[in-house]
Amino acid sequence: MSFEIAQITVRKGKAHIPTFGVMPSGNSINVEPVHVVDLDAEQVVEAFEKNRAHGNPRLPSLEQRELCGSHSAREELPRAVGTTGKPAH
Repeated sequence: MSFEIAQITVRKGKAHIPTFGVMPSGNSINVEPVHVVDLDAEQVVEAFEKNRAHGNPRLPSLEQRELCGSHSAREELPRAVGTTGKPAH
């Protein structure tokens, strides 16, 4: 399995490093596992090394409804990261 895609998201002092699955179309989506570590260079490098070790898994072709289920991604993301999803004023 190859390792082609990586991402880091920083939130509340933690680095979130998801695994990316790659579909036949070439599109990618976040899949488990997501490594969450402190913002420490050694911990971040170790998390990326873990992702590289298992690579970017190949996924079957998925329809949009299969990706999002019965919920809208616009509803799920704010809930997952602990925000309201409303713009700050």
